[in-house]
Amino acid sequence: MVMDLVPQKFKDDHTPVQRLDINRAAYEELNLLQKVKLAIRMTAATLTGKAMNLTDAGLLGAIFPSARGDPPKRGTADLLAAYSTMPWLRAVTGRISEATASVQWRLFAVRRRLPGQSLGEPPLGRFVSVPAIAHKYAWDERQKLLHTHREKGELIELTDHPMIAMLSNGNTYHTGGVIRRLMQQYIDLTGEYFCLIERDPNLGIPIALWPIPTHWVLDTPTPQNPIYLVRLGATTAEIPETEMIWAVDPDPLNPYGRGSSITQTLGDELETSEYASKHLKNHFFNRARPDFIAYVKPSSNETEVNKRTLLKFKQQWMDEHMGFWKAFKPHFINRELKIHEFVQDFRKQQLLPIMEYERNTIIQVFGFPPEIFGILESSNRSTIDAADFLFTRYAVLPRVEFQREILQQTLVPEYDDRLILDFDSPVTEDRDHLLKVAEAAPWVMKTNDWLEMMGKDQLSGPEGEVRAVPNDVTLIESLRQLPATVPTSE
Repeated sequence: MVMDLVPQKFKDDHTPVQRLDINRAAYEELNLLQKVKLAIRMTAATLTGKAMNLTDAGLLGAIFPSARGDPPKRGTADLLAAYSTMPWLRAVTGRISEATASVQWRLFAVRRRLPGQSLGEPPLGRFVSVPAIAHKYAWDERQKLLHTHREKGELIELTDHPMIAMLSNGNTYHTGGVIRRLMQQYIDLTGEYFCLIERDPNLGIPIALWPIPTHWVLDTPTPQNPIYLVRLGATTAEIPETEMIWAVDPDPLNPYGRGSSITQTLGDELETSEYASKHLKNHFFNRARPDFIAYVKPSSNETEVNKRTLLKFKQQWMDEHMGFWKAFKPHFINRELKIHEFVQDFRKQQLLPIMEYERNTIIQVFGFPPEIFGILESSNRSTIDAADFLFTRYAVLPRVEFQREILQQTLVPEYDDRLILDFDSPVTEDRDHLLKVAEAAPWVMKTNDWLEMMGKDQLSGPEGEVRAVPNDVTLIESLRQLPATVPTSE
């Protein structure tokens, strides 16, 4: 690391929290001359007193003005409770957490030597930069590097490792899939998640994760007090910072505080949809209002209908029309009767269009194609086929990559900082694009490649390795083999 090249005096005068560490992955990309220049520049800054000290500059005090961290945001518990009461919130967060939790995790290590390789020979994986692959590159570039190093035999996959077992097995109460679902649900609902680390009593390595609801965490760590204050039932517990994983989707207003979630931004839309549904529900309970009022007109010798006559008329009406088998029967009377009916027209209230609008807003903000939920009003075959690709590419993949970054930074060093955590791509293939590419150059595809695209069983033996090359196509190894002049047709 960069700090290893700095004189000991600089280290003694600056605590790890106070000094600015440089990303180790970026440092390993420097050549020897750049490393020497960097060490000289840092040493000169120390001797001249220009090295930045966050405490002396008052920055840490401004960011963390007290020894206590931030409490949960107001309404955090309500956001978590809404998952069980609001249908569309449950649909989108449940669907996306299931998709992220179903991803297969993989762990790789650098192979230093092959079996039988002597100690005098150079290590096999000496050109593999673990920090660069694990931290620097984006998902697509990292996949290419991992594939290249694996093809060269410089990386091996660890299928029987405590970390993979922990991610798969979970804890004694939850399975690994349930824990990963909860982690994603907490992020989407509240913008953060907390997991308590259970360690092996002998080895001290993590063996299980215990999800902690975000509103249970009363205080987060600060440089002055690196402790989590957690409410567990009727008691509170102080948990060291090293024994908890805290993943945050930062709030731009205060990136050093508690998280900000998509659900928080959809508060009005979710409540509008919920209240509209409750209004429809209350309609079936008639809201203490009858469907109609019957008014019996007095006869010519009466100023008003007496109570006895009115009760008799009511009883006759109930006897002749109450019950399923008396429905749709006519009613005959010998005096004038007026009916005032209470009609509630939901079409005039635009209630259903409002509910559809709020539903579409919720789905779009979360990044879902509507076809994922069977909403096909404006869909066609192309949009339906592309829905899975758009969902996994732009909704699932970024969330899984966020989870990988957190686990790579917090959990992997607990085992070995030379390990690389990765996952199988959740992105479904864009079949239309693949078909167009294959049709442009069909001779590039083997027979088994075509069978795989069609979902058919592949052929064994040389029959599956042949290619169909048209007569008008000439395959060459180099453009230099082309004739000097291209013949023109007469």
